[in-house]
This record gives sequence, C-alpha cells and structure tokens, in this order.
Amino acid sequence: MRQKKEPKKKERNYSIWFTGIVLVMVYMILMDSMSRAKEKVFKSHLKEQIQELSEDIFVLMQEQEAEQKAEQDIKDEAKAKAEEFLEMSQEELEALWKQEGEEILRRFRESGWEEKEKPVEFCWEEREITYLASLPEEGIYLYGYMDEDYQNRGVAVEFRGADGSRYYYYDWGYLTPRMILPELYWNDKENQLYVSLYIGSGTEFSLEELHILQCSGKDPPIDYKFLQEDYIQQLKERFSCTADPQKDELILYDKGEEVLKTVLSKWITEDETILGPAWGGIIYYQVDKELKLIAPLAFESDQRAVPVYVYDDTFGKYGLYISIDHHIEISSAGEQQMIFTLGDLTIKEEE
Repeated sequence: MRQKKEPKKKERNYSIWFTGIVLVMVYMILMDSMSRAKEKVFKSHLKEQIQELSEDIFVLMQEQEAEQKAEQDIKDEAKAKAEEFLEMSQEELEALWKQEGEEILRRFRESGWEEKEKPVEFCWEEREITYLASLPEEGIYLYGYMDEDYQNRGVAVEFRGADGSRYYYYDWGYLTPRMILPELYWNDKENQLYVSLYIGSGTEFSLEELHILQCSGKDPPIDYKFLQEDYIQQLKERFSCTADPQKDELILYDKGEEVLKTVLSKWITEDETILGPAWGGIIYYQVDKELKLIAPLAFESDQRAVPVYVYDDTFGKYGLYISIDHHIEISSAGEQQMIFTLGDLTIKEEE
C-alpha cells in the first residue's frame, strides 16, 4: 500500500488559499441558477466549508508565526553570543576555548568508537569520527572527531602493537574548508611523531601547525607545539631587507648576509615604500627526516593591507625552506619543554 505523503508547508499554504478561492467562485457561478431551496442547502454547505477553511488558515498562521519566532530566537541568540564574545577578555576567551576542547575530547572518549570498526578513509559529510592520516608500517593512525555541534577539532592517535591498540586524545584543529588533511612522519631515532595540521585558510592566508609527540614506552606521549609567536620572533630577529629605488634593488638578508636580490620595481609602485619582511600569513611544514618550516618570501608595504609576495617569472613564489632543530630541556620550574630553533636556510622557487 502506498504511503500517504504529507504536503510541504508551502504546498499546504497554496492549497488552503486555492480551496477558498474555488469555493467562492463556484458559489458565484451557481447561485443564479439555483432555486431558493437549493441555494439554502448550498449556502449551509458552503458555510461549513468556509468554517473548516478558516480553522485551517488560523492553524497555518499560528504555525508560520511560531516558525518566524523560532527563526528570530535563533538570530537573537547568535547576536547575543557574538556580543558576549566581543565583551570577553582574552583570559575569558581562552577559558571558553579550553572548556569547549575538554567537552569535545570527553565526547570523543565516551563515544565507544574504540571498540568499533575503524574508518579507513576521510569522510566529512557524515558528521562522524573520521580517518585523517596513517603510517601503517609503524602502526600509527590519526582520527578526527566530528558531530552536529563540533567539527574539525579534536583528534585521537592510535598506536597499534602486538598487545593491542593504545589511544591518546588531543585538542587539535585538523581541517579547514580547503580539506587539506594532516601529514605524519615517525622519527624512529628519537621516538617522535611529527604531525602537521592545516588549521587556517583565506585570502593570502594559509597556515599549518606543527606538533611533535614525544613517545616513551606505554606512557602517554607528550605534546610539544611549535608556537606561532616563537617562530615569528625568530624570523623577525634573523631576516631583514633593504629597498633602494635608485638602484631598483630589493635585497633580503639572513643574519646580516645577503641571500637574495631582486628588482624592486617588479613588486611595488613608485610611491610605495617597503617596510620589511612579512611573516605569519602563509606557513607550511615539511614533515619527513628533514623537518622544515616553509614560508613564501613577502614584504610589508606602507600602502597595502596584505603583504607583497615576491614571484619568479617561471616558477611562482620564492620559498624560504628553513630547517627546524629541536631538543628537550628542563625548565627552571623543573618542567620538560621542547626548544625549537630555526636552522639552515634554502631558497627555491615553489612550483
């Protein structure tokens, strides 16, 4: 038996008004040809039909009013939250971010996914725990949390061994609308897992984040992150430039030594002034046995909101490939910390 299909609200709206118009038209057409007795019966029937129609219209109006109120409530709630965020201090925003991260990881741990069959490919549409990356030869797998409330944040690292699997959870962002998945590398010598996560994208903005998990037996791996303020400070202290309109030269220096010279007029107009190298808008990582930070060569201009990116006629953006040295130290407070230091520089054209 075919199931009865419920009409959509828009279709129902049209149906009610159409029925009312038809009833009135039929009455106007037939009333002149009716006897008084028939007209009386017809009017009685029409009155009943219009009464039912009026009730349907009243119900429909109530539903529409409820929908409009619900939509307005959602808008008001979103506006109130936005205003609340704007009024928050940096400490309050950080506390809220931490609270959300704890909730995501709680849901992740309690979802029961560890006992289920693991996803083997990335799937964003299903709003479920998804595969992100793996090193099958090392028994290492990375998964991302996702539900109707939270997406693109919260990961689990699975280490598979002869004695079963161990799972560790971290509050990391792992995806943007560009859908670039994380990259992994296992440093066998140091028992370290390198994880590069794509966390930011936009106009002249593309940002990856580097984490190193220091593993030690069955103890939970310690997460060390190369902080943005750390590498930007190192880049600012290390690189400088000079712009000479008379010689039409733009020169980049690394620790005071010239490393690249290009034609100034190729990149700026006559009334512009170069203020210095620009850092932080685009950062990538090369995660393999040669761990490197990659930044396109860019400069700040006194007349532009975005950096001036230096391009080669053939290859595109010049890329600064800088090796990353890292080691663990004990702080004065007795805590372990990883020190990241930018090392050797290679400049090459990015294809």
